[in-house]
Amino acid sequence: MGTSLALQGATLLAKELDANDDYKTAFKKYNETFKPFAESIQSRIKWGLKVQLPETEEELQASFLAFSNDNKK
Repeated sequence: MGTSLALQGATLLAKELDANDDYKTAFKKYNETFKPFAESIQSRIKWGLKVQLPETEEELQASFLAFSNDNKK
């Protein structure tokens, strides 16, 4: 997802730079539009990392449970 997110961000930034004469305005609009989207994606990645790379015994047990539930489907 990181590459896709980077490409989407670059595309949006290019559009904002094209639409605005002032680069500061373009960056502000880009940040206002893209930051919430990027943060929502990144929060899901952090959850996935806890399942795939648990740091505590509790996270390890939750990871086992998550993977065993997926295999039952």
